[in-house]
Amino acid sequence: MKRILTYIFSSFIFLTSSASTRGDSLYAVQQFKESAGAYESELAQGVNDEIFYNLGNCYYRMGEIPRAILNYLKALKVNPQHSDAQDNLMLCLEQSGGQVGSADELFYTTWLKSLLSSKNANQWGNLATISFAVFLLFGVFFLLAKTPLVKKCMFFIAVFSFLSWVVLNIFAYSSKERFYNAEHLVVMKMTQLYESATEASKQVGEIPAGSILKFNDEFNDEWVHVVLPDGREVWCQKAQVEYVKI
Repeated sequence: MKRILTYIFSSFIFLTSSASTRGDSLYAVQQFKESAGAYESELAQGVNDEIFYNLGNCYYRMGEIPRAILNYLKALKVNPQHSDAQDNLMLCLEQSGGQVGSADELFYTTWLKSLLSSKNANQWGNLATISFAVFLLFGVFFLLAKTPLVKKCMFFIAVFSFLSWVVLNIFAYSSKERFYNAEHLVVMKMTQLYESATEASKQVGEIPAGSILKFNDEFNDEWVHVVLPDGREVWCQKAQVEYVKI
């Protein structure tokens, strides 16, 4: 789908898609609510960063900025290199006045995190399987080798393959944990913050809609422990936030 540049509320929002869908058609005629419903239905068939991204655009056009932020973050959770989602997220945060920590907490900027996010859990798992097969193969070659030099070479290759298998399995597990577990939450409307998980505790302030908080812990079905952008740890009511979770 051709990239469309739309001027809204003094900002630019881009809509891209890898395939023509019903959601795209509805978006094109500005039926944003119906378009969002169509994209939600597509998600039932499988997770896709472009669908989350387009959902974010629909909610933005409907004026639901916090929900747009939520979906841009989900798009980035699937594909941390989605530059349009990064740009639109920053625009929404500027417009909403939401609070957010450093960019490093949202985007995978370190070399290790970039490497981890370059493949999904299944891809890392497949590479691990290949490494283990190589380990077994060269283990057999080591046992069959006749000369000390060849034996030494086979040994080092087998050891390297085994260590690669271990590392790749760690990557596969970490990638799966990062994908399915919530690391952040989005504040959906102005929310009171508390010292502990009860309304009887001291209020320590409030945080505006559209803010992105780091998830820390839960307490029953009503309260969630979060880390604010300034590093403080507080409690807020779970009904006021949405998890950035696939």
